[in-house]
Amino acid sequence: MRNAQRCLLFTASVVLSMVAAVSRATTELCGPGWVEATEATLAVTDGAGHGPDLGSAEWAAALTRRLGGHQQPGTQAWCDWVSQQLQRKNSGPAFDCKQVPANSAEALICQNPRLSQLDQQLAQVFAKASTLAANEHPPQLKAEQRGWLKGRDECWKDAAQIPCMQDAYQRRIAELQARYRLVSMRGPLIYQCGVTPADDLVLSYFATEPATVIAERGDSVSLMFLQRKGGYYIGRNETLWPQQDGVRLQWGYEAPVFSCRPVP
Repeated sequence: MRNAQRCLLFTASVVLSMVAAVSRATTELCGPGWVEATEATLAVTDGAGHGPDLGSAEWAAALTRRLGGHQQPGTQAWCDWVSQQLQRKNSGPAFDCKQVPANSAEALICQNPRLSQLDQQLAQVFAKASTLAANEHPPQLKAEQRGWLKGRDECWKDAAQIPCMQDAYQRRIAELQARYRLVSMRGPLIYQCGVTPADDLVLSYFATEPATVIAERGDSVSLMFLQRKGGYYIGRNETLWPQQDGVRLQWGYEAPVFSCRPVP
């Protein structure tokens, strides 16, 4: 009886080892971590238990169809081909360059690797911001983005098209990262700019590129960008000059400049 039990336990152990080996081989298709990284990029499954099992032959076949190929899944040549397709996908913008008209702002983005990279980055930042803005009332993020796209496309008429678009992308990315707290922040820091609490200034600095600061004064809020030269920040109609003992602030077009001291 004991021998039979030992034999049964040994058989079960062998079977489990074989299953684990097959599982490792499956998930290590094309190398450790390759399947997970590819799934994160293309989302062959829906992440909710629907669709082919991650790393399975069915998953590999679905991936091949998704990329428009006919190679035999699982071979080294197939792994290299998929990697090349993913690299091409990640090197372009977030939109389909095959669908854009010639001589357009989108066509210029497709032709420029740096602008394509910025478009991908903005798409990722916008997706994160959209999640956080889901409960905003009234909803304004999508409308703002449509307005920004129109402004970006105006760069097509600019004499320096690429620098204009690059600046537009960088500022929009920085704006969303600051507004929705998607990067590290220093603050809030409180400064006294007058004799009443309504004169207080609240500053929050963000590690964006370019660097940004959100300034709050009373019921007004201003997002300002650090200028490349001078070490000061400019918003729509506001300017902020950091000082060793506080800040200097101009709040409004042609408004007076006054000094603000940090509140202990």
